[in-house]
Amino acid sequence: MFNLHKKTHRLAAEIEREVVTFIIGQGQGLYEAYANDVPKSIKNKCDYILKTQGAVRVAYSKEAISNLSLNGQNIARSLNGVLHYHESSFNGVTHWTPNTYYKAVEASDIADENLRRVRTYGFDIDQKTSVQQVLFAFEMAGIPCKPSLILQTPKGVQFFVVYEENEAWYGSEKAIAYGKAIGEAIRTLLSEQGLQIDMNNALFGWSRFPREESIMYFEKENAWTKVEAVEWFSELGLKRGKSFTNGKWLTSESGKALWNTNEKGSRNEVLFQLSVMAKQDGYDVEDALEMLQERNQESDQPLGGRRLNKTVKSAFKRDYYVSADKVEMLCGVRPKLRGYSKHKKSKEERSYEKTEELVDRTIEHLEKRLPVGEGESLSISASQLANEMNESKTQVKSLTRAFKQVPKSKFVIQKKRDANGNVIKGRTAGFIIFRTPDFIQLLVDAKKSIQSAPASMVYRIESSKIFKNVRSNLMCQLPIHLGTVPLTLRTGYMDYVALLVLEGGDC
Repeated sequence: MFNLHKKTHRLAAEIEREVVTFIIGQGQGLYEAYANDVPKSIKNKCDYILKTQGAVRVAYSKEAISNLSLNGQNIARSLNGVLHYHESSFNGVTHWTPNTYYKAVEASDIADENLRRVRTYGFDIDQKTSVQQVLFAFEMAGIPCKPSLILQTPKGVQFFVVYEENEAWYGSEKAIAYGKAIGEAIRTLLSEQGLQIDMNNALFGWSRFPREESIMYFEKENAWTKVEAVEWFSELGLKRGKSFTNGKWLTSESGKALWNTNEKGSRNEVLFQLSVMAKQDGYDVEDALEMLQERNQESDQPLGGRRLNKTVKSAFKRDYYVSADKVEMLCGVRPKLRGYSKHKKSKEERSYEKTEELVDRTIEHLEKRLPVGEGESLSISASQLANEMNESKTQVKSLTRAFKQVPKSKFVIQKKRDANGNVIKGRTAGFIIFRTPDFIQLLVDAKKSIQSAPASMVYRIESSKIFKNVRSNLMCQLPIHLGTVPLTLRTGYMDYVALLVLEGGDC
């Protein structure tokens, strides 16, 4: 009856398109070509020297990332390019580099010094973790942002903090370093809250591609601004000594003990940990090599020069952290980690408002706007409510995030929806707010009205529900190749089958 043929490519799910567009940005290129804070030298390097707007790499399997002989990678230079590779391959893209690089021709180009634009931090947890655990850790750590995307992985989860579309850290070495320091601060504070984050995993570089089956959580409204990030980071009062009481790794008690450890079977690991310590203390790779070569020459059991060079350079290739467990195992002295010190300020001294403070103020305002026992609801946008609260500190995005933490025992806050149940966007978007007792009474009244309605009306409501369920089930059961049938024919076929089911026929 139909001209059915085998599908030659996959179709990106709507949620996949939405997430990729959110992370990359709305433009066709991979960076905002005319963003105000892009240094002129950076524009010239991309536009005239490299003749590219920037690029990302995509891979079709985890194995293809490290094994280039599999030919499982490609270079994308636009949003459409990323989606094209995802749709034109049999299994789709599995990994990608969500941040933009000057170039991505070789695998070695994916390095921090080649970053063109940073809008996303990636964090990895190698154990099963729920969405609620991740969000709770952010709240407990006092970090004024939330992850916009959480993905499920075979071993655990990956989650991402994303800046707003017109916000990014652009190309210069200092800008990327500052943006990276913010990401490291987030990671350290979350680790202190007990979240088992992989501290050796790079904040930038390769990460999982957002696929429909792996997306656990996606919230655009959690996008962060640079102003919020810089204010928060400044408040932390960071001391970049990288974790030790005296500000140095190599001169600490465990560092000295490790320096004097040189037993066969552990020499290579000792050298690696010392190299990481040197990097954290601010040494560059040449100075670290010279220092560790002198140590090696004075040793009773020196390593070969080639092996030493390879180990030291490998420690500088990625953002490794010193492993306290390994150091203790090697030399018997456990490092005393300090992490980041956060100096608390009073509410009057702070330039931003904590989420819990905004939640309390929002509840107080809503209690005035919705008096007890009157059964009214409030239809309002976040910007209108922010104006009503008459506070210069209140931002619309912060207020929207605060809505999610308002106890459901007090208020029910729902986004406005149209007749088809879709969230309304644009100027008419907003929220409908009820007192919880009034909302419950509304449901009770609605149920009573349906029970007292004529039988014909009840039949129409129930048949509508059945039709939606049948249509949804059919979409899951139809063969994959039916996706190539024209939309008009597909719709007619679905309607026909649904009608048979409603009438008790056999399809």
